[in-house]
Amino acid sequence: MPSPPDQTDAGRHVPLTVLPSPTPPERGRRLGHSRMGRRRAAVLIAVHLLILAHIIHWLATGRTLSPVEPSESMETIETGLVNAGAIFFLLAILSTLIFGRFFCGWGCHIVALQDLCGWLMKKCGVRPVPFRSRLLPLIPIILAFYMFLWPTLLKGVIEPALDTAWPAARAALGPLPGVPTEFRNELVQEDYWATFPTIAVAIPFLLICGFATVYFLGAKGFCTYGCPYGGIFSPVDRIAPGRIIVDHDKCEGCGHCTAVCTSNVRVHEEVRDYGAVVDPGCMKCLDCVSVCPKEALFLGFGAPAIA
Repeated sequence: MPSPPDQTDAGRHVPLTVLPSPTPPERGRRLGHSRMGRRRAAVLIAVHLLILAHIIHWLATGRTLSPVEPSESMETIETGLVNAGAIFFLLAILSTLIFGRFFCGWGCHIVALQDLCGWLMKKCGVRPVPFRSRLLPLIPIILAFYMFLWPTLLKGVIEPALDTAWPAARAALGPLPGVPTEFRNELVQEDYWATFPTIAVAIPFLLICGFATVYFLGAKGFCTYGCPYGGIFSPVDRIAPGRIIVDHDKCEGCGHCTAVCTSNVRVHEEVRDYGAVVDPGCMKCLDCVSVCPKEALFLGFGAPAIA
């Protein structure tokens, strides 16, 4: 007779219903190229064509609009001569107050130089090795203070104090730039190149701001760690309502936005934590908006970063 089944073994075999595997969550498309890159390049090329047209007009007529360069505002602060550069700088600050550092990403000739150098280095297989330090972000603020606030502080505060407390030290300083009591028009001038450096100075400077800065500080390294105007734009950006905002219902935290950002911003972390990009280094290049596979990012108006 066959032996009865082993109850112990039978108890070990339990029929199970095989359930279908759950459908994996939909994945975003592979990281692609930003559609904004060419658009921004076209805008920056147009900016340089306007600069060239400005120079040609001066060469042809002998008189032209004063340089549309923010550093020209130093003359306005020290002498009261209102030039195109000072007006342009004021308009750039006002635009930053509303839209954030949009001008830095779309209208600055130095950012165009860095983008070009970064592109050439990539084509040649040269990878930047960015140096990081917590002290670097202080450099633009120090430069901005020296260029735009120090002359007024020197003449309006330090000089009177030395006149009273230490006359010998005041005499040793010699004549100081005065604080303007009235402003005069200098929108048109004949010596267009008077305040610009020579070619021998300009070429090494541009090479440093381009290749060297990108190699040692990363893309837009000069904008982030060396631009004196950035020392003003950055704090103004913190109170601007214009910024990159996220739709949390669409965002999956894939990190594509951070991968394409050339402004050294951790985009996916900021939008996750704050609902928007709050880093004042964001230059509104819109690459993150372009590559988002879920179209979760957009340029809009929200609460200022300091709120």
